[in-house]
Amino acid sequence: MIFAVVDRYVARGVIVRTLTGFALLLALVSAYYVSLLLRDAAMAHISSEYVLVLLGLRDIVASEVLLPTALYGAALVTLTYLHRDREAYALYAAGVAPERIGRTLWVIAVVFSLLVAVLSTVARPMAYRVSYELQQQGSELDAGRMRPGKFYPWGDDSVISAAAIDQNDAMADVFVQRRIPGITHVIRADSGHIVAAAGERHRLELDAGYGYWLSDDGGLDREAEFAQLVYFARTPDEPARTLNRRARSTLDLASSAHPRDIAEFQWRIAMPVIALFLTMIGTRLGRVLPGRSPYPRFAAGIILYAVVFNLGTLARTWVESGVVGRMPGLFWVPAAVALAYWGAGRIPRLSLARPR
Repeated sequence: MIFAVVDRYVARGVIVRTLTGFALLLALVSAYYVSLLLRDAAMAHISSEYVLVLLGLRDIVASEVLLPTALYGAALVTLTYLHRDREAYALYAAGVAPERIGRTLWVIAVVFSLLVAVLSTVARPMAYRVSYELQQQGSELDAGRMRPGKFYPWGDDSVISAAAIDQNDAMADVFVQRRIPGITHVIRADSGHIVAAAGERHRLELDAGYGYWLSDDGGLDREAEFAQLVYFARTPDEPARTLNRRARSTLDLASSAHPRDIAEFQWRIAMPVIALFLTMIGTRLGRVLPGRSPYPRFAAGIILYAVVFNLGTLARTWVESGVVGRMPGLFWVPAAVALAYWGAGRIPRLSLARPR
């Protein structure tokens, strides 16, 4: 009977703190994302009706890291106060071994790590894929979303402005600037309109104007007059490849030989394992002696968290750049965290095992 009560008490403390911490972290991240999305909506990067949907998708992406962070912090705080207030030592005196409490924490850590695995391998790629599709739809600029006298990005390398826009979305006194390596291309036209046909590249049709090519090095500048000019939007290549990598399914990445794809795949696999063993290390760090200040343990926990995730980022960069091959890839990071957990169990002050 006592074991069931202890299990519920410890589990409730960890789960409530995990969910509370996760909600607070998600609220902070959401507030930051809202400012970015509203700015993009104001600048016509995205349509305003997509803001809430994109916010939810970005929250799903962030949850891959926020959930393990909340779980680690909850395990560390719960075990620290449980030992500092002598509740744990009272249980030990009643015959409840530290390993018995650890068993409950293992169950909780495994369940939440499985949730992290779902987020990392399924939900996050799906959120990226839907987010990119919505951003692509929302970022297709049309004159109906433009305001006279304001500058708007168009395509990958251009900005566009119009002094006046009528009810039929026809623009008057149009200004376009395009950046080419070493050259600034400026266009002034009396009128124009944006054609955004479904399934076709967006194009800008201009009437009666001048084009200027201004060299950055002070070389030969050019000027040309036109009666009509059709200018197609240029789309980025490298960002699209990066976005596709993040949005691709885990099974597709598993068979890829590209270093960036390998790094993305291994990160998805390693993240749940890191979350599991990092949480269990937090339970070791939380076994503070009675009456002692918990802050040194909290400081050690924060430092450990920073070291682990910085190592993960570094290992991912090495794999992406080809410095480290598919094996060991970045699998050495979760292996190192698991080894650290095993090493913490050999320290009597952390494991509460009797020295031999």
